[in-house]
Amino acid sequence: MDQAFEGDILISFGEVAVKRSTIDGLLALAVAATFAHCGQSDVLPLIARGDAVRVIGSGDADCPTGWGERDFDDTAWQSAKLPIAAVPEGGVCLRKQFDISAALGRYRWLTIRLSSHSRARLNSGKPITSDQERGGIDWSTEDDAATPAPRPIATREYTLDLRLFPTLLQPHANVLALQVPQTRDPVDIEANLRRDDNAASDFVRVVKGPYRVRPTGTSTRIAWESDRSAPSWLVVDGKQYDGGWAIHHEVEVGGLVAGRVYSFYVSAAESSALPPQCQSVVGRSTASAHLIEPNLADDDFWKYVERRDACNRVAQAIHSDPRALRAPPLGAPLRVVIVGDTRADDAFPRAVLEAASAEAPDLVVHTGDLVASGSEADWQAFFDASAGLMARAPLAPVPGERDNAPWGDRFAQLFGGDGSAGRTYAVDVGAVHLALLDSTASLADQAVWLERDLTAAEAGGARHILVVMHSGPYSSGRGGGNLAARAVIEPVVRRHRVEALLSGHDNVYEHGVAAGLHYFVTGGAGGMTDGAAATATTVMVRALPHYLVLEVDGERATMRAKDVNGTVFDEVALAP
Repeated sequence: MDQAFEGDILISFGEVAVKRSTIDGLLALAVAATFAHCGQSDVLPLIARGDAVRVIGSGDADCPTGWGERDFDDTAWQSAKLPIAAVPEGGVCLRKQFDISAALGRYRWLTIRLSSHSRARLNSGKPITSDQERGGIDWSTEDDAATPAPRPIATREYTLDLRLFPTLLQPHANVLALQVPQTRDPVDIEANLRRDDNAASDFVRVVKGPYRVRPTGTSTRIAWESDRSAPSWLVVDGKQYDGGWAIHHEVEVGGLVAGRVYSFYVSAAESSALPPQCQSVVGRSTASAHLIEPNLADDDFWKYVERRDACNRVAQAIHSDPRALRAPPLGAPLRVVIVGDTRADDAFPRAVLEAASAEAPDLVVHTGDLVASGSEADWQAFFDASAGLMARAPLAPVPGERDNAPWGDRFAQLFGGDGSAGRTYAVDVGAVHLALLDSTASLADQAVWLERDLTAAEAGGARHILVVMHSGPYSSGRGGGNLAARAVIEPVVRRHRVEALLSGHDNVYEHGVAAGLHYFVTGGAGGMTDGAAATATTVMVRALPHYLVLEVDGERATMRAKDVNGTVFDEVALAP
């Protein structure tokens, strides 16, 4: 009998003999299987000594417009091999294009070592404003790259080391662009992409989600993120979907039957990654073990149970806990929870989210400013705090100004979508249709989209229609109303059967009626409160932590405002 297992105790029953490994040993076996087919290098060189790069003198101490973008034409630039002997007055602009294999999601760090000061851009990285495309990286060494540098110490090196956010890199035509100021010394540059896989003894873990976005009557997207680039799968009622080898994973699940309840989980390893001695025991209960192994003596039986429990712990590390997925029937009663301005960081209070989770919603709407800043730490704090709420229902957020990162569109990458850079979209749950807008971007184009969306929703038979944006046309809070929304969005809303307009931005609760249009401001999910002064359209305004619950039953729709204890302090009938 083969007994070549690593471990400390030999357990025998029937014709099976295995050694009882420690749980760490089992974890290591599973991870080894997960990465067994990984043969790609940990480092992908981009620029090294002897490489040819495209160079042009910057002249006026600035590079040509668009020099960091993929489609920039640099054919008129000179070709130079590294190292560059010296950099003349005014500095130089340097570009290097590179391609990545299909496993590009595994490369998560960019390291650049230079013998001179520099400013670097990756895939555009132009400065961000609300009306510009969000994308790319723009960063520099600690000195101003536009200022000619003094003669550096010979041994001085400058290092730019940056973790790349998901989806920044593309399979083809990536561009690394450097602006190097004047120097009399040779300039050498080395740039590498590095993988973000941790030690093989640690399990790949799901750190965000799984969570659902963009639901329709027959489909939903399920997304999740792992703590490093790794293969991952979604399993829905036993059917497996490939989530790709990446950090951010997303799968579209279609063909859902209204009213049916599905079970789903995500997995960071295929079932074959379990150690062989676990294959036959994972998932069995203690009661069924007697039936499966009826000839075991009591002592051997309990050793079997110990092994089964250890293996189940391995399986739980490999995949998330099962969650329920249900597509509500068109005419079924619905409950929609609405929260706003969580402004999550590592210390924000969770009382509102916990109370909202207890409502057992069919959909969660967020009116923006999900995080305190666009940092990855704040995004992780949001997902940690809202895990219980997102386990119950799909999430439909709109972006606030705090959700815009210094680089890249993390909001659109996390929550998917179409329209204006993935931030303007619609959601249908049962008889409720929501149009969600991006108030941090130009609203004129979104007004055109909204007209089409609301027309289609009415033609499709939606009974209850709401419009959501972060900064809405009316508010008695300190931010006041959004005049652009009042000018271009409100006229579209009034041409259609919109029951209410929802917004956040100000940390208050407000219900108002503007010439027959109901609006709600809800910005109290993070525990913050602002001062407020009632306006001519205000019906009620309160400064307290709170959330909203929209209940829909047939033609009836009622909005209730609740405090952190779940106590109703305002109730509005939107439809009889």
